[in-house]
Amino acid sequence: MAALNKYIKKKKNIEVYGIHVKPETSSRILQRMETIKFDTEKHVAYIRKISADTESFEYLVSQHLRMSGVYWGLTSLTLLGVDIKNEPFTNGMIDWIMSCYDPDCGG
Repeated sequence: MAALNKYIKKKKNIEVYGIHVKPETSSRILQRMETIKFDTEKHVAYIRKISADTESFEYLVSQHLRMSGVYWGLTSLTLLGVDIKNEPFTNGMIDWIMSCYDPDCGG
């Protein structure tokens, strides 16, 4: 972060996604970011909650997005350090993924 702060102070104007940001604003944002703690448990709890909620309206109307959601949910948990083999709700997901497999075309 210190190297990034030095770089920002040298610049007169920084563009982020098409938005011009003053260096002093960027520096304050970076200082704030250094104090924010990433709460892994809250993220894991949220992924577990939405994965287990099979009765909601959103779950029912998003069937066409299910494979993508399963991929991102399991990948997110893995990146957060969770052993997905020991997650009770993943057994149903893995069974569902395997039920979608077609030996002729793979999909």
